[in-house]
Order: sequence, then structure tokens, then C-alpha cells
Amino acid sequence: MSEAERREILNRVAAGTISPVEAAAQLDGLVDEPPAGAIKRIRIGRQFGSVDIVGDAAVREAVAEGTHRARIDGDAMVIDTGPDGGPGGGFAFGRALARGLGTDRLQVRMNPQLGLELEVQAGSCRVRGVRGPIKAGVQAGSATIDGFQSPLTLSVQAGSVRASGCLRDGSSTITCEAGSVQLHLEHGSSVRIEADSALGKVTLPGGDALKGRSSHEAVVGDGHASLRIDTSMGSVQVSADA
Repeated sequence: MSEAERREILNRVAAGTISPVEAAAQLDGLVDEPPAGAIKRIRIGRQFGSVDIVGDAAVREAVAEGTHRARIDGDAMVIDTGPDGGPGGGFAFGRALARGLGTDRLQVRMNPQLGLELEVQAGSCRVRGVRGPIKAGVQAGSATIDGFQSPLTLSVQAGSVRASGCLRDGSSTITCEAGSVQLHLEHGSSVRIEADSALGKVTLPGGDALKGRSSHEAVVGDGHASLRIDTSMGSVQVSADA
């Protein structure tokens, strides 16, 4: 299916000429990696509920179940729980009010090679098997990220994040304010870590937990990738497989 055909299907859903169920069936395809010029990022916003995001190579871009609205914004597919889904009202995939999920739960399956941008406010989120770059902002909520393989950008304010996976290249950052981050680097990671703390606490692989104003450095593997950590009053703990 070409990009023009895909956009035509989405436009027909927005116009009401085909049902979301019919559109979802046409958009779902056996694609392992996104074609050039297609959607590159999935952007998800969640408030006061839970969201489960799973990398699924059988999905071309993303499909959602639960109360949501979706729209296309440049090279991003935006999925959120707002009342109008953004400009133009957006569209919903089949089973937007799926039985058994409830109004406080959203399930998203996305192509694992795409980037993920996530905003969680006073809610919870679990991400599994997404191999593209992940950018997550958590405010007064919690997030668990399992199996990352690309750079991370994490911002935490009065929330908590637990993440495990592998960093081998690129630049990653963690900013933590009055919250907590636990990051585990799995076997095969290669990253140089630099951390600055104001009134917070930082623990790096091979070192003791240090509190207050201080700077820390550590190297995992050959140090090919980079990870920058900044915490004001938060706690960041980084561990690594031997």
C-alpha cells in the first residue's frame, strides 16, 4: 500500500465514508520496517489512566484499542485521549470503546522500528518491545519501559520510571526533578555516562550512591554511546549487567 493510499484511507475515515473497523483492517499489514517517507513517529498522550504500548512487527504504523482519538501531524501519528483528538477532530481505530478495556485503559500496538513520543500525566504506562528512539515525559505518574534498543530521552517530574534495555549508540538524556528513575543496561550496552546532581541522589554502575551537589562519570562497555543525567531533587539509579 502506498503512502497516498494510506492517507486516503485515513481521510475517508475522518469524512465518515468508511468505518474505523474497515480502515483498521486495511491499515494493518505485515511490515517489519516502515517505508521511506511514511510515518516515522508515534506520539501518545495519556492522562488519568493506563496505557499499554507493544512493539508489533505485524503493524505498519500503529493501531489502538480503548477510548482515543488519532490524527496525522506531519511524519507523526498522534494518539491521545482528549475530547476532540486535535485539529479536525481526528479519527478512531476499530474498537475505540473496546469491551472489557474500560474508559481508563488504552492499548496501542505499533511498528517496533518507529520512534515513540510519550506524555503521561497522573497515569501509568508500560512499553514493551519498541526498538526505535523513545522520548517520554512523566508528570505525577509512572512508566515502565522494557526492551529498548535505541536512544532514550526521559523527563520525570514527581513521577517514576523503570527502564531496561540496551544502549549502543546515539545520545540519551535523563532529567529528573523530585521523582525517581531506575535504568538497567543489559548485556551488550556500550555507553559513557555523565551525571550532575544538585540536591538529588545518583547511583552509577560500579560506584556508591552519592547525594547532594556532585558530578559523576562511569563507562559501560566501550563507551560508544552517551548518556547525560541531570537531577535536582530526584533519584536516579543506573545498573548494568556484568
